[in-house]
Amino acid sequence: MKIIADNYLNKEKLNSVIHFAIKRVHGEQGLMEIDPYIISYNARSNEAVIRCRNFSVNKLRASLTLITNFDEHAISIFVLKATGTLKSLKKEAKSQ
Repeated sequence: MKIIADNYLNKEKLNSVIHFAIKRVHGEQGLMEIDPYIISYNARSNEAVIRCRNFSVNKLRASLTLITNFDEHAISIFVLKATGTLKSLKKEAKSQ
């Protein structure tokens, strides 16, 4: 995913943004069902790889696209790619 924000985000802050977005749309139960986890985050390029449960990909995507601000700072998150496994994601990343 690609993050566009008007302030610096570290991995912990990004995690807070993701959890806030999910809770806002799907509540605590939705957060537990989605179970998001940041696999990697590059603060320079503002790109991250997030793992979630396979049956909740659409819920995660919906939550992330609806976020527009966090802690009074503008933020937008765009899902660039979704795959079934991390192996296929790594394979595609190497081919580009």
